[in-house]
Amino acid sequence: MNVSFLGYKIHIEFSFILIITLLFFTGKSFFVLSALLASFIHELGHITALELAGFPTRQLNLSAFKLDIIDLDKIDRTLREDLIILLAGPICNLFVFILSYSIYMSAFRNYYLYFFAIENLFLFIFNLLPIANLDGGQIVFLLLQLKMGVLSAQRFLLISSAVFIYLISCLGFYIFLKSGYNISVLLFSINIYTQIYNINTHTQKH
Repeated sequence: MNVSFLGYKIHIEFSFILIITLLFFTGKSFFVLSALLASFIHELGHITALELAGFPTRQLNLSAFKLDIIDLDKIDRTLREDLIILLAGPICNLFVFILSYSIYMSAFRNYYLYFFAIENLFLFIFNLLPIANLDGGQIVFLLLQLKMGVLSAQRFLLISSAVFIYLISCLGFYIFLKSGYNISVLLFSINIYTQIYNINTHTQKH
């Protein structure tokens, strides 16, 4: 499904609608909206950095676990510009975490505000992990290819991705066992693994 909002063309995948519907039926609507808002803040950081660097984007892809920016100008950017754009998303989450947690600690001890703060902290840490497709993975690849070459950097990133995806899968399974219903982290790890597998298969064919 395609929609337009504030000049942006947004493609919404069926998987996003399905996951959101299932989560709402669990009675955890606030947590769904909170996660979406934290993800939006993350991507807003990237979009703002792209705009300031002179590489505006007008296409977004919304899937079950992430909001992708359709970035068609990567080949025209310098390493410094790429690093700033990649770091902008996590930094926005860190800033919102510090702000919301400070408000929670000083004046407004509300559980929902605390949860929102922790979600932003989670996105900050998680997106900096050296996993392909995440900001951290792309940063590691950009830096390593300067020293090791493209192929060696890709091999290193695949290995680090496999290790961290395994750890996240274990965490997701633990969360599922403790909660009895929350499979979001587990599904996310499967989604990331599938994306990396498809990229690796595509690379080998070419």
